[in-house]
Amino acid sequence: MAGAKKRRQKHQNKTKAQLIEELGALEREVARQKRGAGGKDDGALNFLFDNKGLFREIIDNSPTALFVRDLKGRYLFVNRAYEEWYNVDRQDILGKTLRHLFKRETAQRIAGFDREVLEAGTRIERENKTVTADGEKRIQRVVKFPLFDLDGEAIGVCGILTDLAEQKLAEKEIQESEQRWRGAVESLQEGFALYDADDRLVAFNEKYRKMRPEAEEIMERGGNFEDITRANLKSEIIPEAFGREEAFIKERLRQHRNPKGPIIRRYSDGTWNKIEEVKTPDGGTAITFIDITELKQAEEALRKNEALLKAVVNYSPTKIHIKDVEGRYTLINKEAEKLFGITDEEGRGKSSYDLFPKDMADAFMAHDKAVIESGEATEEEEEFTLEDGVHTFLTVKFPIYDLDGVSGVGAIGTDITERKRAEEALRQSQARLANILDNSPAPIYFKDTEGRFLVANRQYQKMYKVDFEDI
Repeated sequence: MAGAKKRRQKHQNKTKAQLIEELGALEREVARQKRGAGGKDDGALNFLFDNKGLFREIIDNSPTALFVRDLKGRYLFVNRAYEEWYNVDRQDILGKTLRHLFKRETAQRIAGFDREVLEAGTRIERENKTVTADGEKRIQRVVKFPLFDLDGEAIGVCGILTDLAEQKLAEKEIQESEQRWRGAVESLQEGFALYDADDRLVAFNEKYRKMRPEAEEIMERGGNFEDITRANLKSEIIPEAFGREEAFIKERLRQHRNPKGPIIRRYSDGTWNKIEEVKTPDGGTAITFIDITELKQAEEALRKNEALLKAVVNYSPTKIHIKDVEGRYTLINKEAEKLFGITDEEGRGKSSYDLFPKDMADAFMAHDKAVIESGEATEEEEEFTLEDGVHTFLTVKFPIYDLDGVSGVGAIGTDITERKRAEEALRQSQARLANILDNSPAPIYFKDTEGRFLVANRQYQKMYKVDFEDI
C-alpha cells in the first residue's frame, strides 16, 4: 500500500478534466475498433482493455480510480488506482460482478446507480460513502456515464472515482480554522472589519455591526468601504463631516487606502474611537475600532482640572515655582515672575544660577538639595530686592514624587515683609517702654486677672527687695 500511495502522489497533476477527455478518446476508440471488427460484440471492448490497449498506460497512471462494467455488471476493466483502492488484482476481478467486491447492500446500491445512468443516457455525478469488501470506508466523488456503440445503444458503464478523504479533511480543517478565527474575532473588545483587495467587506464582528447599524444591510451583502462610509454620514454620526460630506469622504478614502497612523474620531453621541488600519499581504485592509470614550473623558476632566489649578497657581498672591531634580525650573507663577524678572516661558529649563547672583543661587540650591535628600518639607526665609526695597519671603519647599521617587521640588513663598516690619516695630516699642518703666522713680507693676506678676520695674523690686524672676 505504501507503493500505491507514492504512485498516487506522483500523478497528482492529472486533473479530472484531462481524465474525462481521455475517456472521450477511449470511447471513440471503442467505436473505431467495432467498425474494424464489423460487429458489436464484446471483442471491441475486450481489445481496448487488453494489456496491450492503446490507452492502458494513460489510464493506469491516473490518480483517480476508473472502471468499466458491461450491461450485466461484469468488470471489463479497472485501472491501477482502482486495484489499490479496493486491494484487488484486475486479473481476479475482470469478468466478475459487484458481489465479488462489495457487501450485498453496497453492491445493490452501486448497481442501482449504474441502471440510473443507463436509463438517463447521460453523465451523472454525486458523492458516495462506500465500504469495500474488507470494511474500509471511503468518501468518493463518483462520475458515471454510459458507453454507446455506433448505433447509439448502451454497451456498458464507465465510472471515475475521486477519493475525497483528503479534501474532506482539508475542508474540515478549513472550517475549524475559520470557526477559531471567527471566535477570536468575536472575542475582541474592539470592533473589527476586514476588507478585501477590492475594498469589499468580507468579515466583521458583532461589535463592529452594532457600531454601524445604519450600514448593516450594506455590510451583510459585502458592500464596499465607500458605500458603508456614505451610509454612516447619512446618519450624521460624524460631526467633523457636517456640511463637507464629499470632502470628508475623499479624505477618508485616502487615509483608508494609504494608512499612516491611528485616527482619533469623536461621534455625535459623545463617544470616541481610535481607528487603526493596516494593509494585509493580499492587498486588503484590516480595521480595528477601539472605544476610548472613558480615556477622552478622563483627559477632558484632567484638562479642566489643570486649567483650574493653573488659574489658582497663577493668581495666587504667593510665589509658586517648581524645579526638577536637576534644579531646572518647570513652572513659575505670576507672583514669582515679578520676583524673578522673567516669564514662566522664559524661565523653563533654567536654574537659579541663570537668574540670581551666585550667593543667592547657592542658598536656594542648598535648600532644594535638603528637600530632595530628606524627602520632607522644609521652611526658610528668603530675601529679594524689589523696587520698594528688600522683601522677605517665608518659603516652604516640599518634594514632588512620581513612580520613581522624588522628581522635583515645589516652593510656595509668602511675603512676610510687613509682618517682619511690624515685629521689629513692636520689639523696639517694647524696648522703649521697658526703658521708661525701669527709669521711673515710682514703683510700678502689672498683674493678670489671676494676680500673677507680669511686669515689675526696678524701683518696685528695690523697694520690696525682690527679684522679678522670683515673683
